[in-house]
Formats: sequence, C-alpha cells, structure tokens
Amino acid sequence: MLLGLTSARADNKAKSDYYFMEAMRQRTLDRDGDAEALLSRAFEINPEPTNPAGKFVGFTTISNSRGDSAQIVKGLRIVERYVAANPDDTYAAVSLADMYMQMQKFEKALPLYAYADSMNPSQPAIALRHARNLEQLKRVDEAVNVYRKVETRMGRSPQLTFYISNLLLNVANDTVRALAEVESLLNAKPGDTEVLALAISANTALNRTDEALRLINLAIAAEPDNVELRDYCIAQADKVKGPEAAYELLEQALRSDEFADDEKSFLFAQFFQGIKIDDEELSESIFQRARAVMAEEVPDDMYPYILQAIYHYLNRDFIAAANEYEYAFQKNPTSGSLLAELMRMYILADEPEKALDLGRKAQITPDMVDVQNVYRMMAGAYMNQENYRQAASSLEQILTDCDAELTDEDRSEVICSIADAEQHFLNPERAAERYEQALALDSLNVMAKNNYAYMISEKGGDLQLAERLINEVLEIEPHNPVYLDTAAWIAYMQGKYGPAIAYIEEAMLMLRDDPNVEYLQHAGDIYYRAGMTDKALESWQKALELEPDSPELKARVEQKRIP
Repeated sequence: MLLGLTSARADNKAKSDYYFMEAMRQRTLDRDGDAEALLSRAFEINPEPTNPAGKFVGFTTISNSRGDSAQIVKGLRIVERYVAANPDDTYAAVSLADMYMQMQKFEKALPLYAYADSMNPSQPAIALRHARNLEQLKRVDEAVNVYRKVETRMGRSPQLTFYISNLLLNVANDTVRALAEVESLLNAKPGDTEVLALAISANTALNRTDEALRLINLAIAAEPDNVELRDYCIAQADKVKGPEAAYELLEQALRSDEFADDEKSFLFAQFFQGIKIDDEELSESIFQRARAVMAEEVPDDMYPYILQAIYHYLNRDFIAAANEYEYAFQKNPTSGSLLAELMRMYILADEPEKALDLGRKAQITPDMVDVQNVYRMMAGAYMNQENYRQAASSLEQILTDCDAELTDEDRSEVICSIADAEQHFLNPERAAERYEQALALDSLNVMAKNNYAYMISEKGGDLQLAERLINEVLEIEPHNPVYLDTAAWIAYMQGKYGPAIAYIEEAMLMLRDDPNVEYLQHAGDIYYRAGMTDKALESWQKALELEPDSPELKARVEQKRIP
C-alpha cells in the first residue's frame, strides 16, 4: 500500500514537472494566460512546498487578488512555504521581501533582504535594495552599515559614496559626516574625475562656493578634453557663483584647442538651453559675447543664429528672426529645413511674396535637401495670398517629388491640406474625396476629420456625417478650441443651440486671454438664433473691436441681428 502511494506521488511529481516546463515555454512565447493555467495545474497536482510552480502561483494569486484579503493571505502562505523550503532561491526571497515592504511588514522584509544578500555576496543589487529600503525607513546607521558591507566586497566607488553622503545629508541632516565621506574618497582617489564631480556636487549643495570652484578647476585640469565633464562644470559654476562665472568657463572651452568644432557647438547649445538668466540685459550681453567668440572659433556654426532667431520669434519680431535665419542659411545653403524656417518668418511678418521668392529659388537649387518643408511653406504663403490653386499645386509637389520620404501619416496630412485649399476653387464633392483619401491613409488624422466636418457645415452636405466626424475628434482631443468651434457650428447648423452654446463657450473660455474673431462671431450668431440677443450683440461687438474693418461684423452690430 505504501509502495503504491509512493509511486503515485512520483507520478504526480513527474506530471507536475512536465506542466511546469511547458508553462515556462509558453512564457517565452508571451502566452502568459496559458502559462498561468499550466502553473496552476502543476501546483494542484503537486502542492509540495518545494515545487517551483508554487512561487508563481502564490505571487499570481496575490497580484490577481484585487484587494481580497483572503486571496492575499492564501497567496502569501504559498510563497512563504516555498521560500522556507527553498533557501537557495534568493530571487523568491527578495520578491517576498518586496511584497512585505509594500504591506509595511518591515520586520519580516528586512531579515529576508539580509539573508538573500548573505547568500549572494557577489551581487550588490540585493544589498543596495536592502540599504535603500532602510533609507526609506530612516534607519540611517543600519543603511550605512549595509553600504559599508558592499564597499568591503566591491571596493570604494563614487556611486557608493554618493549613496552614503546623500543619505547622511538628506535623511540624517548630518553635513559633517556627509562631507567627510566625500573628502575621504577624494583623498583616496585625488585625480578621479568621477570623484571630483561628486565632490563638486556635494560642495555646491552646501553652498561652499570657493571649494566648489577649486574642485571645478581641478576637474577641468584633470581631463581638459572631456566635453561632458566641462558641460557639468559649467552648470555647477552657474549654481555656485552665477551665470558670469559659468560664462568664463564656457569661453575658455570655446577658445580651447582641446575641443573639436562640434563639441564647442554642443557646449554653446547646452549653456543657453540649460542656464536660465533672469536679468534680460545680462542674458543679452552674455549671448552676444558668446556669439562673437563662436564667430571667431567656429565660423561655420549655425546654432548661434538659430538661437537668436528663436528669441526674436518668441518676442514676435519676425523680421529680426528672418534676418538671423538668413545668416544661418548662408552657412548651409542646401538646408531645406533652415530655408523653410526663414520662409515661415516672412509669412508671419505678412510678407508672403518674399517667402515665395525664396521657395522658387530653392526649386532650382541643386542638392537642396528636405524640400518638402519648402513646398509646405510655399503652400502656406499662397494660402496667405488666397491663391488656393497654387497652394494646392505646391502641396501636390510634395506627393510627387518627395514620395519616398513620406509615411502614410505624412501623405494623409498633405492630402488633407490639399483638400483645405481645393474646397475654395473646386466643388465640395472633390474636396470631400480628398478628405476621404486622407482618412483612408490615416484614420486617426483628427485635422482631416475636423476640416472635413467644418466644410460640410459651411458648404452643405450630410450634417450627420459631420457630427460623427467631429465627435470622433473630440473623443481624442476634447479640449481643443478649434475642434470645439467646429462642433459648435455643426450643432448650430442642425438647430441644436443648447449644445452649440456649450461648445462655443468652452472654446472661448480656453481662449479668454487671446480671443478669436471667428469664434466670437460664431458665438454671436449662435446666441442670436437661441434668442439671447444681448449676448449676441456683446460677442459681435468684441469681434468688431478686434477686426474693425469687417463688413459682416459691422452689419451685425448696426442692425443688431444676422443680416
């Protein structure tokens, strides 16, 4: 009888092992559902604590518990039995310790980390996890002791010293011990730039200006050609002594023979992207000085001009921005991207003919790259002049000349823009076909859906289709004022004035600091049809203030109704 029982157990174990191995194979194939079912079966057949399927079943039971305390306890018991029966499985022990930490069972978690670490002294990750959890519990001395164990095994390193000093500084507020830790490593490795960087960071954090600057100079002297280190030192100099001190280091680097031109460009860019100078006069002074040095040291570099162009653009001085892009383009006269930005500035400055002249020259310039952006800007300039046929023609050139560069999403965007232009000089059915083409290429092209829907509301067509299209757009971007205005106008055309008011009011609320004439006129028309004549007149008057030469708005305000 006993022999039969032993035989049955052996048979169950063999079956369980088979299911376990098959589960592991299914996991490698990313069939997690099948793997989970096989593991459950493996553990059901052989529920012994030593069965490796147990740990997976236990952890899965906990993760699928959805807060059910009975399931959590059940899963936890399975894992605990497994860990007790399999002391060599440190992965399971660490995972169980992590779970204990989440449950705030700290006195169970910490000994497991210590045990797993003792079983794997060559794997510092376990000890570091142990120490970081001690940090969270503010058990400073215990955490330091664990870090010391790792130091004994692996040797001193900037990373470990950072962990210890950061712990002492930010958790224990013990600046003396934190600094002593850093200085001890610095004395042990005086020329190591990683250690110097750590020491600079610590002294910067403690506002030890002179010492931080001394260490910065030591680090630069130790590795004068290390561009990342130089960038770091410049940033730290700004923190401890301000932008002038940082600029001194930048200028040294720009004039140094240690760096190649592209490295100097990198340092220049990093400085003006990363260092914030609140004093506008000082900012301009430093920029012009740096720009002059770059003109001497790296005369072909375009970035100073591009950066200055962006500055003028943000201040809405589009002609000044165009001048800067012109300088940059002269240094790289085959860059379509740069030329397109230059053209865009002229369009924004309401000088579309200048943009078109540049585009026409680009079309006959050999070796011009990225011309599709040039065609886009030409189309924009033509649209600005209300020359819709030429705008459509420029966009068509993208599809013919740049087809190999385009994705389906790109093609969809271009075709949508062609439809936007064509609806001004072709019948709406032709533009509708274009919009359908665009959506066939990219069903998530929200601009195509919006513009198609708005065209229907303006030029006639299936308003139910327009409503469906704009609802699909609003599911993706529910708070975009452009799309809200379209939804309002479609509802208005359907006589649904309540929803129309809700949409247009939300759009205007979002643009309260930058009101839009068209939306204000739409709001007035919607209010008027809804019987809210006072609000209608108020909206029309606000729109007229923004566009005093509009005959449509003048008529509405004078007649106090939609003409």
